[in-house]
Amino acid sequence: MNRAAKEEINALTMVAQDYVENEHLCDTIVRSIETCVEKAVNDKKLIPLYVMDSILKNVGGVYNKLILLNLNQTLCNAFQQSDNTVKQKMIKLLNTWSDQNIFSKSVVDKIRQGMMSILQTPSMPSWRDKNNLQQPMMVPNGSMHMV
Repeated sequence: MNRAAKEEINALTMVAQDYVENEHLCDTIVRSIETCVEKAVNDKKLIPLYVMDSILKNVGGVYNKLILLNLNQTLCNAFQQSDNTVKQKMIKLLNTWSDQNIFSKSVVDKIRQGMMSILQTPSMPSWRDKNNLQQPMMVPNGSMHMV
């Protein structure tokens, strides 16, 4: 997928639903999504994250348990590799998981702490990317941060 098309996300969610009784296949689906997040570049990381989100919200069950195993690492690694626009969207996604009680407060808070740590780590902006210089963004707790 090259863009986050609702129809494609829904189709992939239905495939996940079809295999919900087979935990081994569910695990394979989750690991495949994690690999897609890891290998995708910048804004393309959102596509598999949106598939993950749809599965969490519409199928749940065993998928929530399997996704949770590597969720902190998957999200924080993706967050670290993304630009500020994608980071904002990832924070919004995380907030929906908190608001809809997809994951416990402690799970969401741990991910937020990881994101905050990434935001507070000084990094050299690329001299080629003028868009990445001093862009204000909302950090996971809702306050403003200059990066």
